[in-house]
Amino acid sequence: AGSNWGFSHYFGLNDFFEPNETSITGDTVKGSAYSLKVQQRLIDDANLISTGNLSKMEKGVLTQNHEVYTYVRYSGDNSVAQKLSKLNTTIVSFDAAGGLPITQLSLQSYASQMIGYVSQRSSEASDNATNAKVLYDGFKSKSDAISGVNLDEELANTVTLQNAYSASARVITIVNKMYDDLMSSM
Repeated sequence: AGSNWGFSHYFGLNDFFEPNETSITGDTVKGSAYSLKVQQRLIDDANLISTGNLSKMEKGVLTQNHEVYTYVRYSGDNSVAQKLSKLNTTIVSFDAAGGLPITQLSLQSYASQMIGYVSQRSSEASDNATNAKVLYDGFKSKSDAISGVNLDEELANTVTLQNAYSASARVITIVNKMYDDLMSSM
């Protein structure tokens, strides 16, 4: 079965990035941008980056009465650099991700859309956090006012109850004395 890869890609000649590890499902494409890394050998030596493509030799070599062609990379060929420069404006299909819908945009437009979306969501999250904090503070102060102990108020209530108890005790004492006097006079 065909791989749909070019010669250079198939043999790993123009691989700029580290291969993605296979997920549990065997997929190496979904979420691949999350772990995108340039190969260390290219970071160490930028001269390893090819600027051209392999192409069929313009003129064949005559061997044993027939022409033989081979593939070469010509000096000054900058076709890879030209393709990379067009990558910014080439329309690419993107799957739905992170709240963004399925879309077909250039990389530049998609990056702009992603930055705008993330900025908007960040602003909304900040506003929601501020509103939640205001609500929390309001409910907390109401809760503290209801459930908290006010020592001055509790002391005043205790003094009032003590005075009422003392008055009730005097009334009972006087009624008891009156009852005793009434019983002794009979």
